[in-house]
Amino acid sequence: MRIAHIIFDLKIGGAETMLVDIANEQSQLHSVMVILVNSSFDQSVIGTLSNGVTLKRIERPEGSKNPFYLAKLYWTLLNFSPEIIHVHNAALIDLLRPLSAPTVLTVHGLNVSMPSRYRHYQAVFCISEAVRDDLQKRYPRLTTTLIYNGIRFDDVLKKQSLNQQPFRIVQVGRIDHLIKGHDIHLRAIRRVTDKLGKEMITVDFIGRDAGSTDYLRELAEELGISSQCRFLGPLSRQEVYKSLHQYDLLIQPSRQEGFGLTIVEAMAAKIPVLISDLRGPMEIVGNGQFGYFFKNESDADCADKIIEIIRYAGTHKSSIKLDRSFEYALDNFDIRLTAMKYVTEYSKLLPLHG
Repeated sequence: MRIAHIIFDLKIGGAETMLVDIANEQSQLHSVMVILVNSSFDQSVIGTLSNGVTLKRIERPEGSKNPFYLAKLYWTLLNFSPEIIHVHNAALIDLLRPLSAPTVLTVHGLNVSMPSRYRHYQAVFCISEAVRDDLQKRYPRLTTTLIYNGIRFDDVLKKQSLNQQPFRIVQVGRIDHLIKGHDIHLRAIRRVTDKLGKEMITVDFIGRDAGSTDYLRELAEELGISSQCRFLGPLSRQEVYKSLHQYDLLIQPSRQEGFGLTIVEAMAAKIPVLISDLRGPMEIVGNGQFGYFFKNESDADCADKIIEIIRYAGTHKSSIKLDRSFEYALDNFDIRLTAMKYVTEYSKLLPLHG
């Protein structure tokens, strides 16, 4: 099967890394091309594409309406002659309608605006039930298929030692507190240190700045916990996978989240996860069976759960829960399973266009 994946940008982010992983897996049995429309990209993301994947760059300046880039996109697709065109940005259907190959879309987040021409997609995939329900409430006539995101579990180093001091906490994701809830995290840490002492906890924030880093540094200073907090900036996925096992807890206090791939990554590293009780992240932890959760927006509840996790760290009960969490994540969020499900869905469309 000849598969073309099309995306506007390749930067550090859940949708982008998922696309790369899927393309790499599919290329083991199929002919796969990734087409990067815009000129902006992150070399660390592109560098993870396997040699079996063909990368084509259209080099369109972001927002440009110059027809030259559209012609270059068509020429690239015509030369590759894909049997399936898989796009990762909803608006791309406006560019691809003249092409004959079945075109499918993956929706990666909540509140995604679908163009009125969405019916021209032969299939629409959602990365979680939360994303699926969000779409169908706004577009009742839209038929969607659920395929969970996945990761390469073998690439993630596993935690070996437990119950060390200080207790090391990490949050991974772009530094945008209005969406990702970093301020909730900081206020929870202040509550915890008031009860347990500053020497007990350190916190690292990993991710590119999306306008919140300065505010969060000031907030940490105001709360009196700046000495415990580090903002490490963006790290490559390989660096994250090699460092997660060094932590004792991943916190994902998001105010909005359609899925949460970093939660899966932490489960793969065999460290506990603490999430806000949004539907997307809750799907990942089996509605609380395989991870801890707190009431969304409540730094007090978040703090209580952190203290509970610290007290149970290193116990037999905690170890059993981490092993069960790992097995559950492996059974449901392995990238090989994700890639296989997509190919199965593609195959259903081919007889209709043969």
